[in-house]
Amino acid sequence: MTASSLPPKRRSPVQLLLIVALTIFVSEMLAMLLLPALHLPALIETFVDAALLIVLVFPVLYFAMFRPMMRQLDESGRAQEALRHRTNPALVLVGKGVS
Repeated sequence: MTASSLPPKRRSPVQLLLIVALTIFVSEMLAMLLLPALHLPALIETFVDAALLIVLVFPVLYFAMFRPMMRQLDESGRAQEALRHRTNPALVLVGKGVS
């Protein structure tokens, strides 16, 4: 088995929770340290804070959760397709009650 054919390492729900929580914590902390220095009106500061949080958190969510999930779905679809092509038609008929 080559390195490229090894299954990707799956993270536990606790690891994902820690990654997301730490990312949100650090992103919000950076925003709170940066925004007062800009001397923006309160409403604009709120929007900048929200936008900054999205910009900083989205890449982590994408690489830690969404991309692995999409890879798993693709792998599952390929496995289902391979099974569909390998199924013996006679077994399918027996399974449907036709003998």
